[in-house]
Parts: sequence; C-alpha cells; structure tokens
Amino acid sequence: MAGPPRHRASQLTIHLNTHDHAHHHSLLIELVQRARRARMAGATVFEAVEGYGSSGSTQRHHLVGGSAPLTFVIVDDTERVDRFLAELGQILDHVLVTVHDVDVVDR
Repeated sequence: MAGPPRHRASQLTIHLNTHDHAHHHSLLIELVQRARRARMAGATVFEAVEGYGSSGSTQRHHLVGGSAPLTFVIVDDTERVDRFLAELGQILDHVLVTVHDVDVVDR
C-alpha cells in the first residue's frame, strides 16, 4: 500500500544563540528577514531551554538576560536552499550550519 505522495527537498538548520549578531543587529532577525526577501517557503525558529556547543560553555534560557540557544530551520527546494545559503556568506562564520536531504509529505 502506497503512502501519501512525497517530494525531495533540503532542510537548512542554523544553530546560534540570542547574542549572535550580524551588521550590528540580531543574526536571528537578519536570517528571518533575508529568508522572507528570498521568498523561501517558510522559516521557523526554536528556542531551547539549555545547550552547549563546541566551546563547551553552557547556554541557558533565563527570564532576564542570558544567552539562549536558538535553531533556525528552513525546508525548501534544494536549489533554493543552496542559493540562499550562498547569499548568507560571511554572516554565518561562527555558527553551526547543517543541510539535510528530506522527504516532504504532500498533503
């Protein structure tokens, strides 16, 4: 029995924190604005309670201040994701970026 139709796409995931900046303002805001201008299918931001990266320092969400870990995710056509990632250039120098092939279930 066949399931619902699917198509291939790419998932772009960028791991950053609330203190990361680009051009003197929030890197997160810059990413969302650029994704919208590039007409990406959509973007979602997740805020974590706690995490750590290659530096080994713990990042925690606090009600006041702190440096909360964030994850920025886009799922779109592979060519569009590749083009968007290339346009981001140097603003992603100090963050973890991953791209995965995914199956999108068509509904």
